Amino acid sequence: MRRDRTSALLVLAACAALGLPTPARAHAVLVDSSPRDGAVLDAAPAEATLRFNSRIEKRLTRASLEDTAGHAVPVARIDRGGEPPEQLTFRLPALAAGTYRLTFRVLAVDGHATPGLLRFTVRPAGKP
Repeated sequence: MRRDRTSALLVLAACAALGLPTPARAHAVLVDSSPRDGAVLDAAPAEATLRFNSRIEKRLTRASLEDTAGHAVPVARIDRGGEPPEQLTFRLPALAAGTYRLTFRVLAVDGHATPGLLRFTVRPAGKP
């Protein structure tokens, strides 16, 4: 049994030394967002922020926003100098009441691409 464990450790060490993929690599996982997925908001947000569990390649990130009817709504990534490497912020236009879908695809620095989706609703003014 000890020999099997030693052999397995040697194989993992050789893979690491050669730069081969090992089981420790993983996708960037969304850990927080604003607005949150499923949020019902009294006012339209001016920005959407996504925070992941690892650094991401911001230049290779893609995001799009659709309204209730499925029409594209323009979004633009905000490039803030002091923003953490695992966080992205997008400027949103003035949004009318309705349900929105923010889809994104990020690339972690380890090379894994991660797609995702957030849904949020903006209530009509004066509605509880």
